Amino acid sequence: MRLLNCLLGVLVAVVGFWLIWGTVAPVIVLGWGLVVGAFLWLKAKSITEIWAWATLLLGLESFAWPV
Repeated sequence: MRLLNCLLGVLVAVVGFWLIWGTVAPVIVLGWGLVVGAFLWLKAKSITEIWAWATLLLGLESFAWPV
């Protein structure tokens, strides 16, 4: 169950990154997905932590968008 939630959290963060920074190369989006996936898998030990970190990353992406 943790793996499924980790994958869904990565999907949320990557889609948010892609929507905000749509002009970047797909390799960068893929790299972001790998970094987020590794971070969530290693850092978050519960489903609650996975979604807390995923939504925090999505919020940081959105916050940095106008820059």
